[in-house]
Amino acid sequence: MTAPHSPESAQALIDSSNGEQIDFKQLWPKLSLVSSWDTAGSKAWAEKLQEKLPSVQFEGKGLWATEGVVTIPYNDQYPLAYQSHFYEFEYLEDDKQGQIIPSWELEEGDVVSPLITSGNGLLRYCMDDCLRVTGFIEQIPCFEFQGRRFGVDLVGEKLAPETAQQLLSQLNETQSKAISLLAIDTEQHVKPFYCVLFEGEIHHSISNEYIDSILRQNFHYELARNLGQLDQPQIRQANNGWNAYKKLVMFDGIIEGNIKPEPLKKVTLNSLEQL
Repeated sequence: MTAPHSPESAQALIDSSNGEQIDFKQLWPKLSLVSSWDTAGSKAWAEKLQEKLPSVQFEGKGLWATEGVVTIPYNDQYPLAYQSHFYEFEYLEDDKQGQIIPSWELEEGDVVSPLITSGNGLLRYCMDDCLRVTGFIEQIPCFEFQGRRFGVDLVGEKLAPETAQQLLSQLNETQSKAISLLAIDTEQHVKPFYCVLFEGEIHHSISNEYIDSILRQNFHYELARNLGQLDQPQIRQANNGWNAYKKLVMFDGIIEGNIKPEPLKKVTLNSLEQL
């Protein structure tokens, strides 16, 4: 079985490129709409994609999973796909944490995780997603994807993806470009630690100690640091952050086509050292 190939498309790609810059308008003259994830860890990448395609309309994706659909894009909001399945939601914050309610009891500002009961036989299936209620279209709740519900736990610190995203956003306010927070599994050879992967120049105000001070705002992380279970964070710098991120993940055996940018990613120390 031969792999599909298109010499015409390959030649068009060659003709449209100028060094490393590609003329996408020449490559895809009829392209009119791009649909992409554009919240949480995908937000910065979606903005970069829009910069590359300024003449193309852009639509953010709703929350879709193999098991079912939760939200769809509509008028720059993400309302619940209320006719697709039966939905319940688990509170993730405050004194209501762990309580489960139907969609009609949601209020603006609630941070929840969806459970779906679907026509294909799933019963109260718990999804690994954290959502915030942003408002309502009439009585239909609208959501914003915050990240994965279950994060990284090297030594019990229970760091969540949204915590990592807040760290990256704060670092990027200095005009640096933080790509991902890496949780380094040292397989007990040395203390595990966290590492921020940057692309290009790093602002002089950013240091290992500065990153550590931000992460210490998480109670379980600070406890692990005080107990000596986690080592001080580190910094890695690459000219092409996305390529470096892909190489790290591929060193751990993930196929390139299955890799997507995540604000928090667990990798092995061996992979980091190869980078």
